[in-house]
Amino acid sequence: MFSPDRHELREYIDFIDLNRQDIIAARSAWVVIRPNIDDVLTYFYSSQIMKQTEKQFPRFDIPTLIDKQIAHWDRLFSGGLDEEYVSRVKRIGSAHRRLDISLPYYIISYGLFLNEFERILRFHHKNQKDTLDLMSGIRKFILLDLAIACSGDNAQLEA
Repeated sequence: MFSPDRHELREYIDFIDLNRQDIIAARSAWVVIRPNIDDVLTYFYSSQIMKQTEKQFPRFDIPTLIDKQIAHWDRLFSGGLDEEYVSRVKRIGSAHRRLDISLPYYIISYGLFLNEFERILRFHHKNQKDTLDLMSGIRKFILLDLAIACSGDNAQLEA
């Protein structure tokens, strides 16, 4: 019998049709994106959205947030999709809710990340099909991650 977290993970994986090719693509894409991720996150944390957030939460330690985000993505794109992963991501979603971080802005932020990831991949892969295949894997992982974080956010709302 699956635990609730494992069952939820399986439902999401099946729904987005995350398959072996997607896992390989996401890992391959991350190898290219990872050396550039500090620049992506520095760009994000200097964005207008984050400047407004800093007014709300002046104690945010941006270098620590960057380190945590990188560590999270390293684990995500290594394919460690298990109950521990689900539990960790739900805690992240719950923490965002407790801090009153806007869920819509959280989701929109990932649009910025996906655009930056694609920009990096396009630079490194001149073949458009290669870029599209890599982005498909990355996109599925990111959307899975967001779905689970949102379920943690919802659980915090219901508590």
